[in-house]
Amino acid sequence: MTTKATTNKFSPEVRERAVRMVLEQQTNAYAVLPCSQWRGYREPPEALRPALGTWGDHPRMPSVPDQAVLERTISGSERSVIAILQTAPPNSLEAALARLGRAVQAQNPQ
Repeated sequence: MTTKATTNKFSPEVRERAVRMVLEQQTNAYAVLPCSQWRGYREPPEALRPALGTWGDHPRMPSVPDQAVLERTISGSERSVIAILQTAPPNSLEAALARLGRAVQAQNPQ
């Protein structure tokens, strides 16, 4: 068996530096640093809130009595007014008016 003597082409200092560079690359390669350590980076200022009535701000719905009055002036139908009043919570004045309107319609069918 013949054994080949290995010869080092590089000096010990060069080999040591190469090993050190490989280790540095393994520990620092593609590291994601926090924003605070980025050079020249500044946090953007906080965005201003849009004014009311813009950017999807929905207008307020009219109250149930206001809707009923509007329906009465537009269509003139008592049935549609009673239907709107029935959308109110059960123990409210609007619900009581809806029950009264149904009772009146039952007494006076048209």
